[in-house]
Amino acid sequence: MPQMLYCWRCQMQVPMLSEEEWADVGSLLYHAPEKALSTYNDVTDFGETNPNALAHHRAALFGPPCEACDRPLRSPKAKFCASCGTPKR
Repeated sequence: MPQMLYCWRCQMQVPMLSEEEWADVGSLLYHAPEKALSTYNDVTDFGETNPNALAHHRAALFGPPCEACDRPLRSPKAKFCASCGTPKR
């Protein structure tokens, strides 16, 4: 089961794909978005309805969890938490 992380775009916890899972979904996303959506839902059991959301449901795009609020930083290079403003240590 994919890791559940807070998605700042969706503003809720969603299953984030590993790079291995992303390889299957991402290869379909731009040429067969409905197939990508179906594959994502099969892998996650989540029920996503918007194929555009899949592009940012990839764990590698996010940084480590914030030490204060535990939400993931918006990127691996983020210097502070966009949710609560805590600087990255």
